[in-house]
Amino acid sequence: MFARNDKPLSSDKNKAYDAALSFLDRRDHSREELKNKLSEKFTPDAAGYAVEKCLQMGYVDDGRYARDYARYLSERKRLAPRGIISKLISRGIEPGTAREAVDEIGIDEGAAALEIARELLDPGADDKEKRRVARRLTSKGYSASSVSDAIRIASEEDTWI
Repeated sequence: MFARNDKPLSSDKNKAYDAALSFLDRRDHSREELKNKLSEKFTPDAAGYAVEKCLQMGYVDDGRYARDYARYLSERKRLAPRGIISKLISRGIEPGTAREAVDEIGIDEGAAALEIARELLDPGADDKEKRRVARRLTSKGYSASSVSDAIRIASEEDTWI
């Protein structure tokens, strides 16, 4: 649609850069995420130009984005490290950068899983309820051992109440 040959390319590049700034004004984006978003409306050349210019200006920084988004996913969505890394990679963050971001926020997976299990398990929960909570924790990226430990401990705590 915007890749018409009769339009000057420099105009397309400037429009792509303006669009990039507009996207970044709303929220931070990874390099790949911004490029994909711009590629929907602009030529690959114009989208690439806009992303590179944003990188040069310091408006796009995958490391910063990964740290901020990892913190958000940990605190608000309460994802496990594995779940956070998966989300970051799906947004175009390199695996090494994603791991560094998760390591930097320092999540204690066992403690986080236990906290969620305590909130979700009702006192005297039956096996069906425990499986529901286990599925919820697993969907957030918690390992099988963290899930089973958290459910066991949370279940034992509720028996004396």
